[in-house]
Amino acid sequence: MQERVGIVGAGIVGLAHAWSAAERGHQVTVFERTGVASGASIRNFGMVWPVGQPDATLPIALLSRQRWQILANESDIWINPCGSLHLAHRADEWDVLQEFYHAQTNGALGKHLQLLNRDESLSRSPAINPDGFLGSLYCDLEMCVNPTEAIRMLPDWLHNRYGIDFQFESTVVEAQSGSLRTSAGATHQFDRIIVCSGHDFETLYPLQFRTLPLQKCKLQMMRTVTQPDSWRLGPHIASGLTLRHYTSFRCCQSLSKLADRIAEETPELNELGIHVMASQDNLGRVVLGDSHEYGQR
Repeated sequence: MQERVGIVGAGIVGLAHAWSAAERGHQVTVFERTGVASGASIRNFGMVWPVGQPDATLPIALLSRQRWQILANESDIWINPCGSLHLAHRADEWDVLQEFYHAQTNGALGKHLQLLNRDESLSRSPAINPDGFLGSLYCDLEMCVNPTEAIRMLPDWLHNRYGIDFQFESTVVEAQSGSLRTSAGATHQFDRIIVCSGHDFETLYPLQFRTLPLQKCKLQMMRTVTQPDSWRLGPHIASGLTLRHYTSFRCCQSLSKLADRIAEETPELNELGIHVMASQDNLGRVVLGDSHEYGQR
């Protein structure tokens, strides 16, 4: 049965819900308080990153990858199936990569992984620092999108493909009992309402949000200008520091030795949640990062 579905927020979560509901035959309207999405959805690496997901959430990541592939086939949105390289410049990093590779032999990631030696790795990307470099773990699942471009092109594709109605510059100030009310005083009736308001925990349901185990996180990244002479990064790059950030690597017993060494040598990296990754968009710009600061500060 067709339902009227109202969605608050046109970031990546809201757009994903809108797409899914429209595919099921529902009548969908999306409300976005700004003229274009400008929050966390456009302020990131643009990495589709299954390799970082543990077994429990890996199926969701793989499904997400399939959805991005559908977009690549059916739209003009740029999506690059570039894969990823986790680099080892220290012996403990190389130990973790080897352990992870062998642990995944019969797992969901197994057929997608390659353990590369120094020369094989250097041939994959000109960005690798050769000093002290030992080798890498390559995964062919990762993809790259230009987050700003993709988020701002998706509404047109969803409207043209599924007839989804987008109400930009329309702030929803109340959502309850199948009804949405905007700051302009307009009221809209829906059978189902989905709130995807990103980091805004204050406008809708502030009391309910306070009871949930959610914490805001502020990230710092840097994006370069377009690289000269058509220079390309190749796969996404992740340093050994990243091994302690993504939960998929926590299955490795050797990870504790790496983590202890980082805590002893550079405790400020843990204090600021720093690890090192890089991606490159279709305009040739490289995004480098990042740090993580949790809480309301």
